[in-house]
Amino acid sequence: MNCDESRELILDVVYGEEVPSRSCFDFFKHLDSCPDCTSEYREFLSTREMLQSWQLEEPSAAESSVKSAARPWMQGRRFLLDSGSWWGMLQKVAAGVLILMGIASIFQHYGYLGGRKVMVSEQQLTEMVHDMIVVSQAQERRVIGQELIRFSEAVDLQRNQDLQDVYNNLVSLEQRYTDNLEENNRYLKALLTK
Repeated sequence: MNCDESRELILDVVYGEEVPSRSCFDFFKHLDSCPDCTSEYREFLSTREMLQSWQLEEPSAAESSVKSAARPWMQGRRFLLDSGSWWGMLQKVAAGVLILMGIASIFQHYGYLGGRKVMVSEQQLTEMVHDMIVVSQAQERRVIGQELIRFSEAVDLQRNQDLQDVYNNLVSLEQRYTDNLEENNRYLKALLTK
C-alpha cells in the first residue's frame, strides 16, 4: 500500500467505517513503515477526540431573542452555511448543465438546431466532465478551508473572552478579599481599643 491509498482509507479507519480486513491490515502495515502517514493518522485521531469532547450548551434566552430579532437575510445566509445545502445545489446545477449539453448535442446531431453538426466523442465528453468535477472539488476545498478558518477564529475569540472573564473574576475576588481583610482589621482594632 502506498501513501495515496493510505490517505484514501484514513478517514474510514478513524471513524470506524467498514473496511475490508485485507485493506485494514495493509493500512496499519503501511503506518508502521511511513512516519508521515502515521503522523497524519494521529492528527486525525486527536482531532476526532477533541471534537467528541466538546459539549454543546443550550442557548440562553438572550441569545434566542437576538436570533429571533436578526434580519431575515442574515437568517437565510446562516441557514445556507449551516445546512451544507450549497453542495447539493452545486451538484444539481452541474447535472442540469450536463443534461442541457446532452439535449443540445442530440438536437444538433439530428439537425434541429441548424448549422453544422458537431460530434463530441465520448472521450472528450468524459474529459470535460472530469474537468468539471476537478473544478468543483477545488471550489469545495476552498470553501471548506474558508469555513474552517472562520470556525478557528470564532473558537479563538471565544477562548479569549473566556480568559478575560476568568481574569475579571480573579480581580474581583482579590478586591473582595482585600476589602474583607481591611474590615476584619477595623473590627479587631475596635475590639482591642475597648
